Amino acid sequence: MKKSSTASLAAALLLLTACTHGNQQISTTPPEEQLANSVIAYSMSTDYRAAGGLENNPGGSILFYNPDTKTWTDVATDGMEHSRLTYRDQTLYYTDYQTDYALTPKGLTTAEHQDHQAPRITLMFSIPQDRGGGMVALANQGSEDDGSGYLWDIIVTQGNKRTVHPLEHYIGYAAQCEDGSVWGWSNPYLTSNTSDYGAANAPQQILQLYPDFKPDPVATIEHEHRYSTGNSLDCADGVLYYIIDNYKPEVTDPYGGGPDDFDGSSLVSYDTRTGIFDKRDINGDWAIRSTDEMWNSELIYRHIYQGGLYWISGSGDLVRTDLKTAHNTKILTLQGYDIETESPGLIAFEGPYLFQSIPRFGRDTDFYRYNLTTGEMESHAKLPDYKNVDKKYQFPSAMVITNLDKALKL
Repeated sequence: MKKSSTASLAAALLLLTACTHGNQQISTTPPEEQLANSVIAYSMSTDYRAAGGLENNPGGSILFYNPDTKTWTDVATDGMEHSRLTYRDQTLYYTDYQTDYALTPKGLTTAEHQDHQAPRITLMFSIPQDRGGGMVALANQGSEDDGSGYLWDIIVTQGNKRTVHPLEHYIGYAAQCEDGSVWGWSNPYLTSNTSDYGAANAPQQILQLYPDFKPDPVATIEHEHRYSTGNSLDCADGVLYYIIDNYKPEVTDPYGGGPDDFDGSSLVSYDTRTGIFDKRDINGDWAIRSTDEMWNSELIYRHIYQGGLYWISGSGDLVRTDLKTAHNTKILTLQGYDIETESPGLIAFEGPYLFQSIPRFGRDTDFYRYNLTTGEMESHAKLPDYKNVDKKYQFPSAMVITNLDKALKL
């Protein structure tokens, strides 16, 4: 029996997908049109180890979902081990190991470069238009072989110009303030194994990364108790916030410690304008070992909205930490939370909304919307699988909302 044209097309598309190199685009739609018609975008990271090395060129991708046609399309890149993207002012910023990209509905701007290894872009921030637009990417270049030093690159891309600032300090995490400035925190123990500090008593250092890059810390805070810090930092009204977990006074050696070794958590703040630190004990839900409960040490999802810091616990709870009172309140529990992997899927915050996407190859994608104010799940949509643009050795690692109005209708 003769195959239908639809069946033949599907078979050909699957064959094309399986045989297409990761750095080759499957979709015929121009990238700027894909962005203009999309509601969400995924960044597809590259599994170089499974591919057998960078020389096999598994590539990377940006995937777009069009809610009108209910289809996924792709833009190919040359790949990155930890791939990020950021979206601001109708511009999508992303990068690979050869090129930085700024995609708008009107076209694509690139800044070429050549790294000798696949970099690990841990975080990316978009530069406001009143500062000229562009992106700031933080690339983890690793430590010296003997652990005596650490190197990060602060990559600033505006138009086709790329500037790299080497930073010889470990970045625990970073945040962007409303004025576009980017800050980070570090400590001597993480930067070098030759420091005079241990993991639990090293002073915390504030790093000024953009626009006025400083190669050395601009402020230091000593904590009176031994502490544990998760990878968290956020900014609101020019004030940086992060959370630490406090060891009990009698715990002198925190190595191998467990939940019983902690007696609470603290909300620490640093005013970037005055240089003043403050610390308040956290109370309420998840008040002990808060940083330990913040999901995934490298891909933490957090959001500041109307005086509260929203974060996701290791059990899938959305928690609000009040920035004035340091009171924790459990808002809701995410749907479809994978207890085995402790993964909430892909998360994007927009104003009062939290969007959660759980892609499952071969099955529909669950797409949820939650309201931070009411604590309710407002919608649950089923999006089709992206297998028509899937490429071997690539996996979704980040998501942005590219059209909020359309996202509210899913």
